[in-house]
Amino acid sequence: ALFSHPNIVESPHLAYKGFSLFIIGSLLYKGVYMSLLQGLAPFLPPDDGEHVRFKAIISQTAIGFFAMTSAMLWMYPLDTVRRRMMLSVNHEEFEYRSVQHCVRTILRSEGLRGFYRGALFNTCRGGLTTGLALAIGISL
Repeated sequence: ALFSHPNIVESPHLAYKGFSLFIIGSLLYKGVYMSLLQGLAPFLPPDDGEHVRFKAIISQTAIGFFAMTSAMLWMYPLDTVRRRMMLSVNHEEFEYRSVQHCVRTILRSEGLRGFYRGALFNTCRGGLTTGLALAIGISL
């Protein structure tokens, strides 16, 4: 278990390594996401009538997916650093001493592409979540 790891038993504060990045990243993600949604909302077609309703649902879903994807891709490098900082606690010798050290190490060893590893999977997962939410919303 995580809390029985020798490093965490000796220094419990290490269990929260990367927690501040989680809080900052969550707030920034929601800010970007909501700003994009509010900025694109005036371009949505009105939701009146049965035939136009389908068009409105499709356009709302497309704009929601665009906002989610844009915000996720904008915040993904910060999320990558957060994940690596949290995972480095389980190693015998800590891989990263600070956020700056983590960023420099990723840039040096993997380049800019290292910050976006797994972003395609996250985008697909977001699209699936959007589709499921739409399906559940329509069936209710």
